[in-house]
Amino acid sequence: MLPSIGQPLSVNKPVTVERPLVSVCIPTYRDARFLAQSLDSIVSQTYSNMEIIVGDDASPDNTEEVVHSFQDPRMRYLRNRVNLGQFENVNHLVSQARGEYVAIYHSDDYYHPDIVLKEITFLRDHPDVGAVFALDWRVDDLGRTIGKMKLLPEIHPNSALGFAEIMSILLRHRNRVFRTPTFMCRAEVLKAVGPFRAEYEIVGDLEMWLRIAHQYPVAILDEYLMYYRRGSSQVSSSYERLRTHEDHFFVVMDQYLRLIPSTTAIDPLALLEYSYHRRADETVRALNCVRLGRLPEARELLNHSFPWQTLLVRTTDLGWRKVAVIVKRLLLKLGLVLSVARVSASLLS
Repeated sequence: MLPSIGQPLSVNKPVTVERPLVSVCIPTYRDARFLAQSLDSIVSQTYSNMEIIVGDDASPDNTEEVVHSFQDPRMRYLRNRVNLGQFENVNHLVSQARGEYVAIYHSDDYYHPDIVLKEITFLRDHPDVGAVFALDWRVDDLGRTIGKMKLLPEIHPNSALGFAEIMSILLRHRNRVFRTPTFMCRAEVLKAVGPFRAEYEIVGDLEMWLRIAHQYPVAILDEYLMYYRRGSSQVSSSYERLRTHEDHFFVVMDQYLRLIPSTTAIDPLALLEYSYHRRADETVRALNCVRLGRLPEARELLNHSFPWQTLLVRTTDLGWRKVAVIVKRLLLKLGLVLSVARVSASLLS
Protein backbone atom coordinates (compact mmCIF):
# COMPACT_ATOMS: atom_id res chain seq x y z
CA MET A 1 0.00 0.00 0.00
CA LEU A 2 1.28 3.47 -0.88
CA PRO A 3 1.94 6.12 1.74
CA SER A 4 -0.53 9.01 1.68
CA ILE A 5 -0.11 12.64 2.68
CA GLY A 6 2.23 12.90 5.63
CA GLN A 7 4.22 9.82 4.65
CA PRO A 8 6.98 10.96 2.28
CA LEU A 9 8.24 8.64 -0.42
CA SER A 10 11.95 8.17 -0.92
CA VAL A 11 13.55 10.17 -3.73
CA ASN A 12 17.17 9.26 -3.02
CA LYS A 13 17.46 5.73 -4.43
CA PRO A 14 19.68 5.44 -7.52
CA VAL A 15 18.29 4.44 -10.90
CA THR A 16 18.62 0.71 -11.44
CA VAL A 17 21.08 -0.61 -14.03
CA GLU A 18 18.43 -0.81 -16.73
CA ARG A 19 17.85 2.66 -18.22
CA PRO A 20 14.52 2.67 -20.08
CA LEU A 21 13.77 5.05 -22.92
CA VAL A 22 12.10 8.33 -21.99
CA SER A 23 10.14 10.22 -24.66
CA VAL A 24 10.39 13.95 -24.00
CA CYS A 25 7.57 15.58 -25.95
CA ILE A 26 7.91 19.31 -26.65
CA PRO A 27 4.91 21.00 -28.28
CA THR A 28 5.78 24.40 -29.70
CA TYR A 29 4.15 27.28 -31.51
CA ARG A 30 5.82 30.62 -32.24
CA ASP A 31 8.43 30.11 -29.52
CA ALA A 32 11.55 30.25 -31.69
CA ARG A 33 13.14 32.99 -29.57
CA PHE A 34 13.09 30.70 -26.50
CA LEU A 35 13.34 27.31 -28.14
CA ALA A 36 17.13 27.06 -28.38
CA GLN A 37 17.53 27.59 -24.64
CA SER A 38 14.81 25.06 -23.91
CA LEU A 39 16.24 22.39 -26.22
CA ASP A 40 19.77 22.98 -24.98
CA SER A 41 18.61 22.31 -21.41
CA ILE A 42 16.98 19.05 -22.53
CA VAL A 43 19.78 17.64 -24.68
CA SER A 44 22.12 18.36 -21.75
CA GLN A 45 20.18 16.17 -19.30
CA THR A 46 22.20 13.84 -17.10
CA TYR A 47 19.83 11.03 -18.08
CA SER A 48 20.75 10.29 -21.68
CA ASN A 49 18.46 7.49 -22.89
CA MET A 50 15.86 9.82 -24.35
CA GLU A 51 14.12 10.59 -27.58
CA ILE A 52 13.27 14.28 -27.93
CA ILE A 53 10.21 14.90 -30.09
CA VAL A 54 9.53 18.51 -31.08
CA GLY A 55 6.03 19.12 -32.38
CA ASP A 56 5.90 22.35 -34.41
CA ASP A 57 2.25 23.38 -34.67
CA ALA A 58 2.67 25.20 -38.01
CA SER A 59 4.70 28.05 -36.51
CA PRO A 60 5.17 31.08 -38.80
CA ASP A 61 8.64 31.82 -37.33
CA ASN A 62 12.03 30.09 -37.70
CA THR A 63 11.23 27.21 -35.33
CA GLU A 64 12.39 24.59 -37.86
CA GLU A 65 15.74 26.34 -38.30
CA VAL A 66 16.28 26.40 -34.52
CA VAL A 67 15.52 22.68 -34.16
CA HIS A 68 17.80 21.70 -37.03
CA SER A 69 20.65 23.68 -35.49
CA PHE A 70 20.90 20.84 -32.94
CA GLN A 71 22.93 17.93 -34.25
CA ASP A 72 21.54 15.43 -31.78
CA PRO A 73 20.46 12.02 -33.15
CA ARG A 74 17.92 11.66 -30.34
CA MET A 75 15.88 14.59 -31.65
CA ARG A 76 12.93 14.27 -34.03
CA TYR A 77 11.17 17.24 -35.61
CA LEU A 78 7.49 16.94 -36.54
CA ARG A 79 5.79 19.86 -38.25
CA ASN A 80 2.01 20.01 -38.56
CA ARG A 81 0.79 21.23 -41.94
CA VAL A 82 -2.01 23.16 -40.21
CA ASN A 83 -2.30 24.46 -36.67
CA LEU A 84 -3.90 21.74 -34.52
CA GLY A 85 -4.05 23.67 -31.27
CA GLN A 86 -2.15 23.03 -28.07
CA PHE A 87 -3.67 19.76 -26.88
CA GLU A 88 -4.17 18.11 -30.26
CA ASN A 89 -0.51 18.84 -30.92
CA VAL A 90 0.41 17.15 -27.63
CA ASN A 91 -1.79 14.16 -28.48
CA HIS A 92 0.01 13.80 -31.80
CA LEU A 93 3.39 13.85 -30.03
CA VAL A 94 2.29 11.24 -27.50
CA SER A 95 1.05 9.01 -30.33
CA GLN A 96 4.55 9.13 -31.84
CA ALA A 97 6.37 8.43 -28.56
CA ARG A 98 8.27 5.15 -28.36
CA GLY A 99 9.46 5.39 -24.77
CA GLU A 100 8.39 3.44 -21.72
CA TYR A 101 8.04 6.82 -20.00
CA VAL A 102 6.64 10.07 -21.41
CA ALA A 103 7.44 13.61 -20.29
CA ILE A 104 5.65 16.69 -21.63
CA TYR A 105 7.84 19.77 -21.36
CA HIS A 106 7.40 23.26 -22.82
CA SER A 107 9.35 25.05 -25.52
CA ASP A 108 9.53 28.44 -23.78
CA ASP A 109 10.75 27.06 -20.43
CA TYR A 110 14.11 25.55 -19.57
CA TYR A 111 15.12 22.73 -17.29
CA HIS A 112 17.48 21.68 -14.53
CA PRO A 113 19.90 19.06 -15.92
CA ASP A 114 18.60 16.43 -13.48
CA ILE A 115 14.84 16.72 -14.07
CA VAL A 116 14.57 13.62 -16.26
CA LEU A 117 16.84 11.60 -13.96
CA LYS A 118 14.96 12.67 -10.81
CA GLU A 119 11.53 12.01 -12.25
CA ILE A 120 12.23 8.64 -13.82
CA THR A 121 14.06 7.53 -10.65
CA PHE A 122 10.99 8.38 -8.61
CA LEU A 123 8.58 6.58 -10.93
CA ARG A 124 10.76 3.48 -11.12
CA ASP A 125 11.14 3.36 -7.35
CA HIS A 126 7.37 3.80 -6.83
CA PRO A 127 5.65 1.67 -9.49
CA ASP A 128 2.13 2.39 -8.22
CA VAL A 129 2.45 6.16 -8.70
CA GLY A 130 0.86 7.20 -11.99
CA ALA A 131 2.57 10.54 -12.60
CA VAL A 132 5.12 12.87 -11.07
CA PHE A 133 5.56 16.65 -11.11
CA ALA A 134 8.18 19.02 -9.70
CA LEU A 135 8.51 22.59 -8.45
CA ASP A 136 9.75 25.51 -10.53
CA TRP A 137 11.44 28.85 -10.46
CA ARG A 138 9.48 31.57 -12.30
CA VAL A 139 11.43 33.70 -14.75
CA ASP A 140 10.52 36.55 -17.10
CA ASP A 141 11.18 36.82 -20.83
CA LEU A 142 14.78 37.80 -20.12
CA GLY A 143 15.36 34.82 -17.82
CA ARG A 144 15.38 36.89 -14.64
CA THR A 145 14.03 35.08 -11.58
CA ILE A 146 10.76 36.64 -10.38
CA GLY A 147 9.49 34.01 -7.94
CA LYS A 148 9.12 30.36 -7.21
CA MET A 149 6.42 27.76 -6.67
CA LYS A 150 5.82 26.72 -3.08
CA LEU A 151 4.34 23.52 -1.79
CA LEU A 152 0.96 24.18 -0.22
CA PRO A 153 0.75 23.40 3.51
CA GLU A 154 -1.56 20.44 2.85
CA ILE A 155 1.07 18.76 0.67
CA HIS A 156 3.94 17.03 2.38
CA PRO A 157 7.08 16.74 0.23
CA ASN A 158 7.45 13.74 -2.06
CA SER A 159 4.18 12.17 -0.95
CA ALA A 160 1.70 10.14 -2.96
CA LEU A 161 -1.56 12.08 -3.29
CA GLY A 162 -4.90 10.33 -3.67
CA PHE A 163 -7.81 11.62 -5.73
CA ALA A 164 -9.94 12.93 -2.83
CA GLU A 165 -6.91 14.64 -1.29
CA ILE A 166 -6.08 16.37 -4.56
CA MET A 167 -9.67 17.51 -5.05
CA SER A 168 -9.79 19.02 -1.57
CA ILE A 169 -6.58 20.96 -2.22
CA LEU A 170 -7.84 22.22 -5.59
CA LEU A 171 -11.13 23.33 -4.05
CA ARG A 172 -9.24 25.47 -1.58
CA HIS A 173 -6.44 26.81 -3.75
CA ARG A 174 -7.38 26.31 -7.39
CA ASN A 175 -4.53 24.80 -9.38
CA ARG A 176 -1.52 25.75 -7.34
CA VAL A 177 -0.64 22.07 -7.25
CA PHE A 178 0.53 20.84 -10.65
CA ARG A 179 3.11 22.61 -12.79
CA THR A 180 2.23 21.18 -16.18
CA PRO A 181 5.63 21.37 -17.94
CA THR A 182 7.22 19.13 -15.29
CA PHE A 183 4.91 16.18 -16.00
CA MET A 184 6.22 12.64 -16.47
CA CYS A 185 4.38 9.32 -16.40
CA ARG A 186 4.51 5.81 -17.76
CA ALA A 187 3.36 5.49 -21.36
CA GLU A 188 0.89 2.83 -20.25
CA VAL A 189 -0.85 5.40 -18.02
CA LEU A 190 -1.56 7.75 -20.93
CA LYS A 191 -2.74 4.80 -22.98
CA ALA A 192 -5.13 3.79 -20.19
CA VAL A 193 -6.69 7.23 -19.57
CA GLY A 194 -6.90 8.44 -23.17
CA PRO A 195 -5.87 11.68 -24.92
CA PHE A 196 -5.99 15.30 -23.80
CA ARG A 197 -9.37 16.92 -24.47
CA ALA A 198 -9.23 20.25 -26.28
CA GLU A 199 -12.79 21.23 -25.32
CA TYR A 200 -11.56 22.23 -21.86
CA GLU A 201 -9.40 24.93 -23.45
CA ILE A 202 -6.69 26.24 -21.15
CA VAL A 203 -7.46 23.74 -18.36
CA GLY A 204 -7.25 20.70 -20.60
CA ASP A 205 -4.06 19.80 -18.77
CA LEU A 206 -5.74 19.96 -15.35
CA GLU A 207 -8.54 17.74 -16.62
CA MET A 208 -5.93 15.21 -17.72
CA TRP A 209 -4.14 15.30 -14.36
CA LEU A 210 -7.44 14.66 -12.57
CA ARG A 211 -8.27 11.85 -14.97
CA ILE A 212 -4.95 10.24 -14.09
CA ALA A 213 -5.38 10.95 -10.36
CA HIS A 214 -8.78 9.27 -10.40
CA GLN A 215 -7.03 6.01 -11.28
CA TYR A 216 -3.52 6.37 -9.85
CA PRO A 217 -1.77 8.23 -7.02
CA VAL A 218 0.35 11.17 -8.22
CA ALA A 219 3.34 12.83 -6.57
CA ILE A 220 5.08 16.19 -6.49
CA LEU A 221 8.83 16.28 -5.96
CA ASP A 222 10.00 18.86 -3.47
CA GLU A 223 12.75 19.95 -5.82
CA TYR A 224 13.11 22.96 -8.14
CA LEU A 225 13.77 21.31 -11.48
CA MET A 226 12.64 23.79 -14.12
CA TYR A 227 12.40 27.49 -14.95
CA TYR A 228 8.85 28.48 -15.85
CA ARG A 229 8.65 31.52 -18.11
CA ARG A 230 5.89 34.00 -17.38
CA GLY A 231 5.74 36.49 -20.22
CA SER A 232 3.54 38.11 -22.81
CA SER A 233 3.49 34.95 -24.93
CA GLN A 234 1.55 32.92 -22.35
CA VAL A 235 -1.69 31.37 -23.58
CA SER A 236 -3.33 32.37 -20.28
CA SER A 237 -2.99 36.06 -21.17
CA SER A 238 -5.20 35.77 -24.26
CA TYR A 239 -7.60 33.43 -22.45
CA GLU A 240 -8.31 35.99 -19.72
CA ARG A 241 -8.63 38.99 -22.03
CA LEU A 242 -12.28 40.14 -21.85
CA ARG A 243 -13.43 36.65 -20.90
CA THR A 244 -17.15 36.56 -20.03
CA HIS A 245 -17.76 32.80 -19.94
CA GLU A 246 -17.20 30.74 -16.80
CA ASP A 247 -13.61 29.67 -16.29
CA HIS A 248 -13.28 26.09 -17.48
CA PHE A 249 -11.61 25.30 -14.16
CA PHE A 250 -15.09 25.16 -12.62
CA VAL A 251 -16.44 23.00 -15.43
CA VAL A 252 -13.68 20.47 -14.81
CA MET A 253 -13.96 20.62 -11.02
CA ASP A 254 -17.75 20.21 -11.03
CA GLN A 255 -17.36 17.17 -13.27
CA TYR A 256 -14.78 15.49 -11.02
CA LEU A 257 -16.55 16.41 -7.78
CA ARG A 258 -19.29 14.04 -8.90
CA LEU A 259 -16.73 11.22 -8.98
CA ILE A 260 -15.86 11.49 -5.30
CA PRO A 261 -17.54 8.54 -3.52
CA SER A 262 -20.56 9.45 -1.42
CA THR A 263 -18.87 7.76 1.52
CA THR A 264 -15.97 10.25 1.36
CA ALA A 265 -16.60 13.42 3.34
CA ILE A 266 -15.55 16.64 1.64
CA ASP A 267 -14.02 19.28 3.87
CA PRO A 268 -16.71 22.00 4.28
CA LEU A 269 -14.03 24.70 4.41
CA ALA A 270 -12.73 23.49 1.06
CA LEU A 271 -16.24 23.80 -0.40
CA LEU A 272 -16.53 27.29 1.11
CA GLU A 273 -13.29 28.34 -0.54
CA TYR A 274 -14.49 26.87 -3.83
CA SER A 275 -17.59 29.05 -3.56
CA TYR A 276 -15.33 32.08 -3.00
CA HIS A 277 -13.25 31.23 -6.11
CA ARG A 278 -16.45 31.04 -8.15
CA ARG A 279 -17.58 34.48 -6.91
CA ALA A 280 -14.13 35.86 -7.73
CA ASP A 281 -14.43 34.48 -11.25
CA GLU A 282 -17.90 36.00 -11.63
CA THR A 283 -16.47 39.36 -10.55
CA VAL A 284 -13.85 39.23 -13.30
CA ARG A 285 -16.51 38.31 -15.84
CA ALA A 286 -18.83 41.09 -14.63
CA LEU A 287 -16.03 43.62 -15.02
CA ASN A 288 -15.43 42.43 -18.58
CA CYS A 289 -19.16 42.57 -19.32
CA VAL A 290 -19.22 46.22 -18.23
CA ARG A 291 -16.25 46.98 -20.47
CA LEU A 292 -18.15 45.39 -23.37
CA GLY A 293 -21.36 47.28 -22.57
CA ARG A 294 -23.25 44.13 -21.54
CA LEU A 295 -24.68 45.59 -18.35
CA PRO A 296 -27.59 43.14 -17.75
CA GLU A 297 -25.11 40.25 -17.77
CA ALA A 298 -22.89 42.10 -15.32
CA ARG A 299 -25.82 42.63 -12.93
CA GLU A 300 -26.77 38.97 -13.08
CA LEU A 301 -23.21 37.85 -12.33
CA LEU A 302 -23.02 40.14 -9.29
CA ASN A 303 -26.37 38.99 -7.89
CA HIS A 304 -24.96 35.79 -6.41
CA SER A 305 -24.33 36.07 -2.67
CA PHE A 306 -20.73 36.36 -1.52
CA PRO A 307 -19.56 33.69 1.00
CA TRP A 308 -18.52 36.10 3.74
CA GLN A 309 -17.42 33.24 6.01
CA THR A 310 -14.44 32.83 3.69
CA LEU A 311 -12.82 35.82 5.38
CA LEU A 312 -12.47 33.70 8.53
CA VAL A 313 -10.63 30.90 6.75
CA ARG A 314 -6.87 30.98 7.14
CA THR A 315 -5.07 30.95 3.81
CA THR A 316 -1.47 31.33 2.72
CA ASP A 317 -1.50 34.55 0.71
CA LEU A 318 -5.07 35.00 -0.49
CA GLY A 319 -6.39 37.31 2.25
CA TRP A 320 -5.68 40.50 0.33
CA ARG A 321 -7.15 38.97 -2.82
CA LYS A 322 -10.43 38.33 -1.08
CA VAL A 323 -10.59 41.96 0.05
CA ALA A 324 -9.80 43.08 -3.51
CA VAL A 325 -12.66 40.95 -4.88
CA ILE A 326 -15.07 42.47 -2.34
CA VAL A 327 -14.00 46.02 -3.26
CA LYS A 328 -14.40 45.30 -6.98
CA ARG A 329 -17.86 43.86 -6.46
CA LEU A 330 -18.98 46.85 -4.38
CA LEU A 331 -17.65 49.39 -6.89
CA LEU A 332 -19.22 47.57 -9.82
CA LYS A 333 -22.58 47.26 -8.07
CA LEU A 334 -22.51 50.93 -7.11
CA GLY A 335 -21.60 51.90 -10.65
CA LEU A 336 -24.49 49.87 -12.06
CA VAL A 337 -26.96 51.46 -9.60
CA LEU A 338 -25.75 55.00 -10.37
CA SER A 339 -25.48 54.31 -14.12
CA VAL A 340 -21.74 55.00 -14.07
CA ALA A 341 -20.62 51.39 -14.39
CA ARG A 342 -18.03 52.17 -17.05
CA VAL A 343 -16.47 54.77 -14.78
CA SER A 344 -16.23 52.14 -12.05
CA ALA A 345 -14.71 49.69 -14.53
CA SER A 346 -12.11 52.23 -15.61
CA LEU A 347 -11.10 52.73 -11.97
CA LEU A 348 -10.54 48.99 -11.67
CA SER A 349 -8.43 48.68 -14.83
